[in-house]
Amino acid sequence: MSINFDRTRLALLLVLFALLGIGIWAYRGVGDSLREIRATGMQTLLNTQVGTLGQWIAERRREAEQLAAAPELSAAIDRLAADGEGDRARVVAGFSARPRPWALPRRWSSIRAAGCSPPAMPGAQVAM
Repeated sequence: MSINFDRTRLALLLVLFALLGIGIWAYRGVGDSLREIRATGMQTLLNTQVGTLGQWIAERRREAEQLAAAPELSAAIDRLAADGEGDRARVVAGFSARPRPWALPRRWSSIRAAGCSPPAMPGAQVAM
């Protein structure tokens, strides 16, 4: 009777170790899979953010090119440079009073959020 009992114990012990091994293998497999899924999602998010940042930079460059091509801005900069440290407020106020074609309505909400008002453009309606 003790030989059968020892064999039964040994069989149960082997089954226990087999189940333990299978459990560890499954736990690590699921963990690795979740890490891989998370890494793929993070890489996709990073690629999206890089693309968005590239578009944002391209828009800012186009806006800078439009500003640089504006004759009113060039004239105001020339006057400001000629005045030296003199009457900067007058030059800036004179330039700000003119309608500006590059002032896009989509920017007005961010201008208001900064505590400023959008430029007064005759005949233009500001979307709220």
